[in-house]
Amino acid sequence: MKKSNLKLIIGVIVSLLIVVFIIYFVDLDEVWKNLLKLSWQTIIILLSLYLLGILFRSYRWVYIIRQKSCTSFSIVFKALVYGYMLNQLLPAKMGEAGRAEYLARNSKLGRSFLLGSIVAERIFDMMVIVLFLAVSVGFSETVKRNIKSNYLFVLLLFVGFIAAFILLYNINIVKNFTHYLPQKAEAFINRIVNNVAKSFSMFNSFKKVALIFIITLIIWSITCLMFFFIINDLGITVPFYAYFFIVSAGTFGMIIPSTSANVGVYHAVAMGALMIFMVQRGQALSFAIIAHAFDFFPSIIMGGIIFGFTRIKEIKTN
Repeated sequence: MKKSNLKLIIGVIVSLLIVVFIIYFVDLDEVWKNLLKLSWQTIIILLSLYLLGILFRSYRWVYIIRQKSCTSFSIVFKALVYGYMLNQLLPAKMGEAGRAEYLARNSKLGRSFLLGSIVAERIFDMMVIVLFLAVSVGFSETVKRNIKSNYLFVLLLFVGFIAAFILLYNINIVKNFTHYLPQKAEAFINRIVNNVAKSFSMFNSFKKVALIFIITLIIWSITCLMFFFIINDLGITVPFYAYFFIVSAGTFGMIIPSTSANVGVYHAVAMGALMIFMVQRGQALSFAIIAHAFDFFPSIIMGGIIFGFTRIKEIKTN
């Protein structure tokens, strides 16, 4: 059995087990009543905030790749939305490679450079998520106790983050090991490392790093704001630092194997994050369903529209 197929099977099994577990322990009638509390005003606000977040993410990617080439914002926006749609439909975050491929075909940028720029994005995302987690830990004894009970995971996360940060400034160290490979393989990997290193070159400028960090902070703050409106409509009361913890917990929870769109896993992690603050299971699941829906459906609809127009353009061209 192929490794990719094994991962897919494991993901499906994990998601199914979690969904069954949630259904068994949660009153679905209560969940449905909570879902009906969401107002049309809040739905419009959430959709607007989602679009605003995508615009900021697009600008961040434009800024990162601008060091090598000036690329149209509209093309980058389309590539990002297309990739996010694929992330919802395919496992293992394959949409990240998909958006790099889309942009590579519609610009003069190399695939390895674009993949490197996406890695750079993820490093900034991780910086902000760790900051959010630190804020929630600093203000909440409850969060602190729960993290202490999972100290091994936190330690591995911290070590991995430090290792990624060191590699960020020493990406060319990979070349020290490529001379053991066949000549063609060595040349191929070295070319990829060179292109990835170009996408990381911006980290030599404090001004650029600071600007991208601020943009990333705005992006994740928009997510916190979306969660605020959902939680407020559901009549849930949590302290302000709970939003930072929910965002960081949900992001780290995506490491767990699952189906595409993280069905089941996201809901369980979001539920657990809210229940730490004494929120009832039915309310917590209602929040998780709504939060996931406003990530899933806008991505599918916007990505589908862009993909459809792209296909029509290709047909007319041929």
